[in-house]
Amino acid sequence: MRRAIYAHLQVWDPLGQMKLDEGLRYGGQTMLFVLAADGLAEGLLKLMDAVAQKGLGFVRLIYAGYTDGFEPDHFPFEVDIATMTADALETGRICAIGPYTYAPTLDLKSEDVMLACVDLLGPDLGEAAPRGGAICLAAMRGSVADGLRALLEAARADGQEILSLEDVKDASEHSEVFDFETSVEELVKRARVAPGPVFSDLIEYQRGG
Repeated sequence: MRRAIYAHLQVWDPLGQMKLDEGLRYGGQTMLFVLAADGLAEGLLKLMDAVAQKGLGFVRLIYAGYTDGFEPDHFPFEVDIATMTADALETGRICAIGPYTYAPTLDLKSEDVMLACVDLLGPDLGEAAPRGGAICLAAMRGSVADGLRALLEAARADGQEILSLEDVKDASEHSEVFDFETSVEELVKRARVAPGPVFSDLIEYQRGG
């Protein structure tokens, strides 16, 4: 069944500086997208292709998930997520809000490793228990865009359902938000030599509903 997904992205427009008033500096732009897909991985791969076709660079994914789990703090501007959801499901098109331009931030040297906080659907235990979820960190060698694409394709190939993603970025920007046994430094070191995505230990939780 097709569902609506959302993604809050930071992207780079090569012509962004030219579009600003004199005296302003371009650091990138943030946008919110909503589209219909059979799953989050499929939808994000479609969205990444659309962003690339527009000539925009993929900088960072702030939040992504199903629109029924959208929270107001997942996008810093006013948004009617119900209307965008209905429009995406009815028309099949990619709906967008933005771009909102932001100024340059601290220029960190890239680690050339992508980091992502991933929320996975737990195993099906039948009637014994409701399906839970598990949060982990994932890392993949390459740019943010290439690493995220590899992560999504690997999840689809393995039959893993990703419920949401948060803070998909270059490892140079990392911060220890969750209390994983696996440190970010260790994960990045493993990712540099691994042929595919690597994962931390899991933090399991019970899902409502």
